[in-house]
Amino acid sequence: MNKDEIWVYLDETHHLPNNESPMVLGAIWGTPEDLRTFSRKIKVLRAKHDIPTNRELKWTKVSPAKLQYYLDINKTFLTDNKINYRAVIVDKSLINNVAFHQTDDDFYYKIQYLVIRNIAERHIANFRLFFDYKDTQSSYRCKRTVSFLKAALSSSDDKRFINDTYDAQPIRSHEAIPLQVVDFLNGLIAFANVKNTSLRKTSKSKRRIVDDFKKTSGLNISVNTPYAMDKVNLLFWRPKQ
Repeated sequence: MNKDEIWVYLDETHHLPNNESPMVLGAIWGTPEDLRTFSRKIKVLRAKHDIPTNRELKWTKVSPAKLQYYLDINKTFLTDNKINYRAVIVDKSLINNVAFHQTDDDFYYKIQYLVIRNIAERHIANFRLFFDYKDTQSSYRCKRTVSFLKAALSSSDDKRFINDTYDAQPIRSHEAIPLQVVDFLNGLIAFANVKNTSLRKTSKSKRRIVDDFKKTSGLNISVNTPYAMDKVNLLFWRPKQ
């Protein structure tokens, strides 16, 4: 049996110490061809709304002037049944690395594992993981993530993982529209669940986008979704007791 190839684009938001909680690690995933088709749809939207081709899609760039563009991004993603989003949302006040004898990096790799495991356990595939290029350490972090992932999955009693293969590389976000969409969706989920609720009052446009996403998807994006859901899969992390 030929294995499918699945591409997974991963990014994070609110991960720095001075960022608001929650932290969101998310991923857009699908087959290479489906992701290419999806990227072409986004390019069409850019042309429709007179968005310069070199302007990246980012949650931080949301503005009232282009509100309809962002609403169309919602619709394009949510109506494309071939493209999926998985995210783990972390209340940073619950992180206690000292208690678990781990570093910040250890915790980060564990959350990345939770993001990818949910995808990998239902698909026997060759997985290619694409991470947003941050700095000169990005290649090392990619290798470390793959090593952690392989070690964690190989130690699992679940034999569904034994036929999966994993490869990872950093890429710059302007080179990949799916990576930009991850940034947008991560920001949307983080904004909808920000602990400092007064921040949600600072942007009417972002509130509108969140409300539209919830209405179009029919989802409560502040609770765990069913574990087997593909389209929008959310896990609100809690530490083991």
